[in-house]
Amino acid sequence: MNLTSFHFKIIYCLTVDSYTIEELANIFNVSHSNIRVCIKQIEILLDKKTIFGIHNELNENPNLKDRLKEMQRLTCDERRVFIILSFLINECVNLSELSKKLKVTRRTISKDIVEIKKVLSSYNLTIEGINSIGVILVGDENKKREIFKLYLFKIYYEKKYLPKEFLEFFNYFQVLKVKYDVDNSVQKILSIRSVLYQSFVILKIEILFIIAIVRQKYKMDYDSENILEKFKDIFKKAPFLSEYEVMDIQEDYSRKDINDIFENSPEKIEIVKNLIMYLNKNLPYKFEISKETLIHIAHILIIMDYKKKFNIKEFYSFNKKTFSLYMEEFHQITFFLRKYFNCIDSFDETSIATTLINSLHLEMEKRIENLNNIVVVYRFLQKPLLKSICKELGLEKIIKNENYISIYDFDNYCKYNKINGILIFEDIEITNSEYKIVSFNFPVSKMDYIKIKDLLK
Repeated sequence: MNLTSFHFKIIYCLTVDSYTIEELANIFNVSHSNIRVCIKQIEILLDKKTIFGIHNELNENPNLKDRLKEMQRLTCDERRVFIILSFLINECVNLSELSKKLKVTRRTISKDIVEIKKVLSSYNLTIEGINSIGVILVGDENKKREIFKLYLFKIYYEKKYLPKEFLEFFNYFQVLKVKYDVDNSVQKILSIRSVLYQSFVILKIEILFIIAIVRQKYKMDYDSENILEKFKDIFKKAPFLSEYEVMDIQEDYSRKDINDIFENSPEKIEIVKNLIMYLNKNLPYKFEISKETLIHIAHILIIMDYKKKFNIKEFYSFNKKTFSLYMEEFHQITFFLRKYFNCIDSFDETSIATTLINSLHLEMEKRIENLNNIVVVYRFLQKPLLKSICKELGLEKIIKNENYISIYDFDNYCKYNKINGILIFEDIEITNSEYKIVSFNFPVSKMDYIKIKDLLK
């Protein structure tokens, strides 16, 4: 049985937690039947009968993923990506050697070339054969670099799920990065101006440097008069850079303020504002987001545009136990995010949803701090332990020393004191239904603070 990258994405998810079929379908935005087929194949391979069994096996055998990699094969799309990137590092590609390396027939490779030509045509590029030698990529050098950039973005985003054949590229590029001290050059470029979402920006600059180094034989010189003063020293120490790379790098930095998204991307700000209005209309709670949150979501939208351009789909897997306190809000928000954006991957969906949930809870925390007449009712637990737990939860401001009440004194306390809420850390039954009660189970973590929201209803 052969595994694909999609199998490995599921495997990585099941390493984190034992998701249900429905949860996996939502994470990958595919049908339940698609997930069932893949899970069944993984069950057969590992001789496990359930998703929970797969989850345990993956965690008990940390080297298992490496062994499974030996069974992974390239999909037709991955094979075509591999062929295109072969033109990055080889002037001429021998199809017979390629078919042996990718473990497919020469006829299959020839069919792939036909499909690749359709993609290349939109860049005014084509593939031509050289008798008894191989095939070459023909067209404008800048167009070639543009398509190489596109596919390098794609493989770096999906690096850990790709078949081992792609290690040929990653290992080669790593050697070049060290040899030409690419990391140092990237840091110098970043230091010129503080840039948000650095991980994406770093990857982009690294890719441009890799292309320039590999393709320096075909370098197109640039006019030094067009270089901004702050870049001159950096570019001078990287003589392999072509006009394509220096113009691309400068373009991102030539604006008045790269981080002023209100000036540079006002349309994204408007989309976020409309999104908040849409969510406030459809959800049972209201978002009052800060300027920082507005900017954060707008930047996510900008990255989404890049990913659409490069046909990159990410996914986000989370530990359900850790995330359990947020689940209700998370599912409500993501449901409407899918409706609003129509096409959004689970990574961006989760990024926006968690940003909004955090915003919601920051507002909630302010309201919690203003709560009063909240008591802790206990039976066997000692007061010092309870005070320590409440301090860990960040509740010491709203629960004073006199607010720790033994269950045996509770009825008498109620006669003379107003109670707006009760916290319980052990198995205690309070029959009076007029009180709002929040129960905690051991072990208690800082995240349990979220449960206090029930007192705000």
